[in-house]
Amino acid sequence: MTHFFFCPLISFFLSFSFGSPRWIKRAFILWYTFSVERWISHISWPVVILLCLTLGLAPFYPPHILEKLQMLMKGRLVRPIDWFDLLLHAAPWVLLVLKGIMSLKNR
Repeated sequence: MTHFFFCPLISFFLSFSFGSPRWIKRAFILWYTFSVERWISHISWPVVILLCLTLGLAPFYPPHILEKLQMLMKGRLVRPIDWFDLLLHAAPWVLLVLKGIMSLKNR
């Protein structure tokens, strides 16, 4: 049985069998084998830095992430598109911080 480690939901639904309790075992195996730490460790530093410099800062003047953070602090981040935009621009920075913490922890 092949598991797609990059996307646990796809593997779960592909291995899902109705009327059989085996799906519980498959779901547990899938959950156990999928590791965010392992996934982050496979992403190289240049890719993470490139993501931060492009998606994390775009548009470059002024950086969009700073505008969204200011909106969050002032309580003006109310529309769903603004929350999605903040999530989109903050994701590379969160990935950078997590990768940095993991690399310091593994030293």
